[in-house]
Parts: sequence; C-alpha cells; structure tokens
Amino acid sequence: MLYSLPPAAFPRTPVKVALLTGLSDPSSCALSESQTALLTSLKLAEDWVVGRNFPWVAGSPGVSRVPLWRASLSNARQFYRSRGRTYQETALPHLTNLVDSCERGLILITGSCGAEILNRLFRPCLAGKLLHVIACGPVMSGPPQFPCTSIQGSADWISRAFVRRADVIIPGAGHMDYWNHPCVLASIGRRLETLVPAQKGMPPPAP
Repeated sequence: MLYSLPPAAFPRTPVKVALLTGLSDPSSCALSESQTALLTSLKLAEDWVVGRNFPWVAGSPGVSRVPLWRASLSNARQFYRSRGRTYQETALPHLTNLVDSCERGLILITGSCGAEILNRLFRPCLAGKLLHVIACGPVMSGPPQFPCTSIQGSADWISRAFVRRADVIIPGAGHMDYWNHPCVLASIGRRLETLVPAQKGMPPPAP
C-alpha cells in the first residue's frame, strides 16, 4: 500500500501545484501522459510542480494499462475507504508533508474522487496552508471544507450525481475528458494566474 510508505522529500518553495485523484492502479502514483501534459502546460518552475499523483511517494512504478472497469472499481474503493480512520491516519502525513514544504501554501488539482479523499483528510491545521483546490469532475459526498473552484462537464453524469452546481461548466465534456480538454486547461490556467505569484523569467500560464 503506497500510503504506508514514508512521505517523499520535497524542496521548500513559495507554492506548489499537485494532482490528487483516485489511483486507477493502487500500486502506482505515476501520472498519465495527459496529466503530465497538463502540469507541463502550466509553465511553472520545475520544483513548484509535483510530478506524481497522491500520495506523491518516490520510487513508484510507472503507469500500467488498467481496464476501465478495474480502474472504476479501484476509484470506488478509495472513495469509500477514505472515510475510514486507518486510511486517514496513513494518508494524512503525505498531505501535511507536502503542505509543510510550501512557504505560502499548496494548490491542488483534484480529479473525480480526489475531491472526496481530500475532504476526508482535511483538518483545521491545514486552513490557510491549502491555498486553493481546483476540482475537475468532483465526486464528493459533501460540500468542500476548503477554498475550491469546481469544473464540471455538462455530459459528466457521474460528477453531476454528486455535485449539482459547479463553478465552471464545460459543454459536452464527460467524466474522462478533463485532463486534455482545452477549455479545462484554459480554466485552470486562468485560476492559477490569480493564485501563483509571477516568477522571474517564467512565462505566465496558458490563456
């Protein structure tokens, strides 16, 4: 179980941006090609971006092809397990460790049940340190306990079953479309422009 591994070491930076989603393959927190492309498109300094998925541990095996039915089952299990005390006690140190490596705070981009996982892990001590969450296709059982911008596809019936009103609606997008949809990338870029201080010599996020 990845969560039982020691939290990774991160350099101290003003802010960090990281992804938090359910893991299609629970043995790996490697990012997919489309998730990596999304983070690259943000045009941030390399050490400001976490190139792995939650729990962001080092030495995780690479992405393997997982059938959609198995990936869906894995995400459903993580959705429900995030409510348990054992899960929270083993997963929370990875979140607080990453937050503590940021001077101003952490920005998370969640996908699907990642919003539920984060909601279950959120603690009062994280208030103010978790700068903002951009929730793509959020699947969560209650309102967010953190500052949040929700992005939802009009054809995403899975997310719409849990979140009835989103901040940004992407026409025609389904539950599997977020990471490479140009309107989603533009929405994330615009939101980050208001959150991330300008870096000398670095171009701004894509419009």
